[in-house]
Amino acid sequence: MNWCWLPDRLGPSFWCRGKTGASDILSESADGTPAMEGHNNEGVNGRKENSKSIPIRKHGRQKPSGTPTTSGAEARTKSRIGRAMRELTGQRVATGIIAASILTMFLTYTEVDSTRATTMIVLHNQTEFEAFRKASLDAARTTAIPELYEYSTGADRDPVMFGRYAEDLDLREREKLKITIVKKVTGGGISNRTTYGEFSNRETYCDAARVKLVVTIFILFVWFLGVTAFVSPLMTLVVTPIERMIILLGMLMKDPLGFQGTRKYKEFVAQEDIYTKNTKWTKDVLNGMETSFLMSTILRIGSLMKVGFGAAGVQVIRKRLEEGELGDSLVLNNQGVSVHCIFLFCDIRSFTDATEALQEEVFVFTNKIASVVHSICSSYGGSANKNIGDAFLMSWQLGGDDNDRGNDDASGSTGDRRGELTKRQLQADSALLAVVKICICLYHDKYYVEDMSDLKKGRLLAKIATRKGPVVQMGCGLHMGKAVQGAIGTQRKLDATYVSEATEFAEFLESSTKQYGTKMLMSGAFHDVLSPQTKRRCRKVDKLLLLEDDMDPDDPDLLDIGEMVDLYTFDMDIDELWKHRARNRAYREEGQVDAPHSLSREDVNFDLNERGVPINMPKLTLPTGPARYSLESWNSEDMRVIREKYTDGLFFPEFNSALNAYYAGNWKEAKKTFEKILGRVNDGPSRYLLSQIEKNNGVPPRKFIGYNVIA
Repeated sequence: MNWCWLPDRLGPSFWCRGKTGASDILSESADGTPAMEGHNNEGVNGRKENSKSIPIRKHGRQKPSGTPTTSGAEARTKSRIGRAMRELTGQRVATGIIAASILTMFLTYTEVDSTRATTMIVLHNQTEFEAFRKASLDAARTTAIPELYEYSTGADRDPVMFGRYAEDLDLREREKLKITIVKKVTGGGISNRTTYGEFSNRETYCDAARVKLVVTIFILFVWFLGVTAFVSPLMTLVVTPIERMIILLGMLMKDPLGFQGTRKYKEFVAQEDIYTKNTKWTKDVLNGMETSFLMSTILRIGSLMKVGFGAAGVQVIRKRLEEGELGDSLVLNNQGVSVHCIFLFCDIRSFTDATEALQEEVFVFTNKIASVVHSICSSYGGSANKNIGDAFLMSWQLGGDDNDRGNDDASGSTGDRRGELTKRQLQADSALLAVVKICICLYHDKYYVEDMSDLKKGRLLAKIATRKGPVVQMGCGLHMGKAVQGAIGTQRKLDATYVSEATEFAEFLESSTKQYGTKMLMSGAFHDVLSPQTKRRCRKVDKLLLLEDDMDPDDPDLLDIGEMVDLYTFDMDIDELWKHRARNRAYREEGQVDAPHSLSREDVNFDLNERGVPINMPKLTLPTGPARYSLESWNSEDMRVIREKYTDGLFFPEFNSALNAYYAGNWKEAKKTFEKILGRVNDGPSRYLLSQIEKNNGVPPRKFIGYNVIA
């Protein structure tokens, strides 16, 4: 209950209090002055003095307008940091607004409106006289107290009712205010004259409600602007880039080596432009931010992991990323994973001579060769595993069932069921085609020496001046087998590799190309995986019996204890390709699908130098993405030219006849046929087998079992 003291300048001293309701309470002071009484915690003006804080609904997760978001086909769960930052920002802005509102309430001074009370005191005196009563009431309602709807001048008289309010019967109790004036006579006793007035507080309450509504809307608006002002830049510059980093790490975790070729990554890159357009900052400004640097760093680290670990390190990378929250140490007690792979082992010929001539620039030379081998194998589905100085180990993983079909791009031109390939056949055919493409690219001498200094280039060319063929010559071995992939090493040095006899046998096949005089050799295990169409293009050149170190070569049961392996090759005469072009001045149209490089009209001269290599070759362009494999690749013009001398209808039957005679011990017939072949074709396997016959004077050894025994 609020009391107010009215000064003497308004007349006799009065004590007043306000009350809502129909009943009155009369009080008396010690000096007999009249008192005014009211209810409902109202001031003398009838206005409520207490205030309540304005409730603010929590919007911690509300997304401010204008905040750039990363759109996509799939809805993704926001990162915890984004959710936490939005909630924290909303809470802090709301707390600041509430604190400001409370502080404003305490620092705001509101003067009490005593208009009604003082007017009632004046009317108490003026309405005592009948002559002034009506005029006083009309003047008071017209000016100071228009809310007055009932006034009484004493208990013995009827109250004065004012028409507009008298008919207002729907006022609630809290909207009524009754002020009673009692004049206390000096010297004791209570005067018989009492006046009271009833007022309508509806407009007052309505005005207060409107003010509170406006204040609430204003506070919500300020809160919204505050959250937007803080969250929008925060989301644009910090949270959204971090969320994109999380997405990138997720793709890196799922597919450490091939994530950049997936559809999801391409959509991720495309969303970068959408993200930039929805911000007020330019792309250059955003690219200069630390978050952009972190994003590019993640991509570079992913590329380095791809280069450093290779296909064998996929499991190491994925497992380490998945267990990243468990600690910073690298646990190397995990088992390896068994996989079936095709292994290609390539070795650079005469590398010692190249090292002596080039010295420190030998790395330029080696990396040029590596770029050709890696890019072509990668375009045909292979992965680089090891670079061992002058040698390279590539792999093609064979996943799924033998009967699983490959993609439609691997089907033949006939389009029927016979033209479809299984996944393993597709991988095997692609690996063999990659070897052929590599052998063709080795003839681009200018590509391998163009970045060398003139001095080192001259030394290298002088070193190989008497050797026929291109500057770079390689041998290749293809084998399919089971291997265990995993990590070997410690936290100081870690190598992801394959541990298997299959890799060693691929290396053995490569080294055997020197004695068989071929550019490549493949095992029977690899040959069995090839498609039927490609198998017919390969030639069996020998069969071996592999013995363990503790086996006796003179054991009569060698066929039972040894491992029998067939050797095959893919015949190709790359020199004939350039001779053919030199004769016909032919050139290949740029952009041919199955070629790992393109030839153009300009600057092409197929005249051959003393080593049988074109003098001026077109620029070599290596593949940068996947190459489409098709069975029709084997029917291209280049393939026809390099295999023309082997597909005359005589070479394969004659060699098979000679080889069977060699196995059967009929070396006389075998020698005759081999010599016939060599009179027409410079064939390495025929020369090697003929040398074996001549080494034994044309007579098979006493314990000859029809196999070349490799102990």
